[in-house]
Amino acid sequence: MSRVLLLGRFQPLHLGHVKVMEELLSEFDDLIVAIGSAQESHTLTNPFSAGERFSMLEMTAADAGMERVTPVPVVDLN
Repeated sequence: MSRVLLLGRFQPLHLGHVKVMEELLSEFDDLIVAIGSAQESHTLTNPFSAGERFSMLEMTAADAGMERVTPVPVVDLN
C-alpha cells in the first residue's frame, strides 16, 4: 500500500487542486490532503475556515469518485 501527502491551504479548492489529486491517485493507493493554515479563517487571504475547506474537499472527492482521499486539518507552527 502506498500513500502520498498533498499539502495546501485550499483557499478555495479549485480545478488545479482536483487535477493534482487525480494524478496522485493514479500513482498511489491513498491520498492524504493536509489542509494547511487550519487556524486561519475569515481574512482576505484566508476567507474559508478549516471546516469549510474540509467539507469542500470531502464533497469534491465524493463527486469525482475519489474514495481514497482523507482530508486532515493542520495548524501552522509559527
